[in-house]
Amino acid sequence: KDQVMKWFQVSVTKAWGRISHKYDFEVTFRNLDSAGALKIRFRSGKVVVLNLIPVVQLGDTDAYFVSHFPSDRDSLPDPYWPLSLSVYERNLMKHLAKHLPQTSCHLHCLQIVTFLHRKQSRLTGQSALTSYHLKTAVVHLLLSTRTAAWGTESLERRLQDVFSFLQRSLQEKKLHHALIGNSKLPEEVQVPEIFRKAEPINLFRSLVLQTDLYAA
Repeated sequence: KDQVMKWFQVSVTKAWGRISHKYDFEVTFRNLDSAGALKIRFRSGKVVVLNLIPVVQLGDTDAYFVSHFPSDRDSLPDPYWPLSLSVYERNLMKHLAKHLPQTSCHLHCLQIVTFLHRKQSRLTGQSALTSYHLKTAVVHLLLSTRTAAWGTESLERRLQDVFSFLQRSLQEKKLHHALIGNSKLPEEVQVPEIFRKAEPINLFRSLVLQTDLYAA
């Protein structure tokens, strides 16, 4: 991973060196330890920051190995790159939205639980529970609950479902990935067979291996 990140940083530097004379701003790295952390400074003094994350495509699929996720608190050790299925996750949400009521509350539901989790984290500090876990819980409920039950008038009940689902998952220390090894996935989403027929992955496995995380 470190070698790829260094190559990426050198490549960006060389590429910018070739074309920088065409633009009225300068590009620098905000953090030498993070190859894609860029800062753009305009002559007016305005500064724009952005992150470019190196990825490697998995075969001919829309799955990608990424050097790191921006939200990672603890980066995986070299040479491990986490696998991102975000393209399929986005396709799944689009597919589900087509069959939900026009006034579906699923996004409001996710926004509320994410907001509450963020507020709680500010009060008590970070925990092992992440926004991705919350999204995964909502997706599981979307796949297992009849679509008509997601109308705006059912927001309170769906929120209760999400909290109950999360509570049960935490107690059991088991939350399966929404796409990997999930037989309930619609075929229209076209998740590759290598993922659909794989063994389910427990996103709460760290809680089993590290009891101190569970206590947090």
